[in-house]
Amino acid sequence: MKLAFRLATILVALSILVSCNDKGKKQASAPDSGFGQYVSRYTSGVISVKAPIIVELNQEPKNPKQPGTEVDGKLITLSPSVKGTVQWMDARTLLLRRRNR
Repeated sequence: MKLAFRLATILVALSILVSCNDKGKKQASAPDSGFGQYVSRYTSGVISVKAPIIVELNQEPKNPKQPGTEVDGKLITLSPSVKGTVQWMDARTLLLRRRNR
């Protein structure tokens, strides 16, 4: 009787362990490897909705802009989309500030 109880306990424990997997979890998407030659650092991971998104380029663009200058909205795309403005922080760094909801 004790042996049957132990076997049943082990089987239940194993079935619980096997059923706990990552199949239902959403996998984080990897950045496009083509950007590596242009971008040295960027904001990533889970961040606050109030936090800015920063992108640092590997080198200055051909026509650098003054810090604070707004950037054309088509330069950066995010998925899911984020409403806000993109500005130059310095010659190689872009800052996206989100609009309040």
